[in-house]
Amino acid sequence: MLKANPALDMGTCLEQGIIPVDFDGTQEARLHSHGLNGELQFEYILNHGHYPDFPLAEVTSALEQSYGPVVCQRIKRSAGYDEIIARIAKTYGPEVVKRIMEVSQGN
Repeated sequence: MLKANPALDMGTCLEQGIIPVDFDGTQEARLHSHGLNGELQFEYILNHGHYPDFPLAEVTSALEQSYGPVVCQRIKRSAGYDEIIARIAKTYGPEVVKRIMEVSQGN
């Protein structure tokens, strides 16, 4: 099983001094801890385990616990959230989406 982080576009990498991560499908692709200037940028402090699919409910719940419901609602309204939910519903069915919503609300 490979570990990989979400990718950052090249413009963001250059603007923020982040070393780009390449993913070839055979080796892990994790963000580099230090940037181009040598300063610490990313730190992995907790391993949440392995998932066969993106754990949307767990991530949503963790965001709400860490940043509060206002930030979590902004993320939910942001571009892409509805698309993710629609894709999950199409792939796994509406019951899975219902359960994700319950878990993300602490039920």
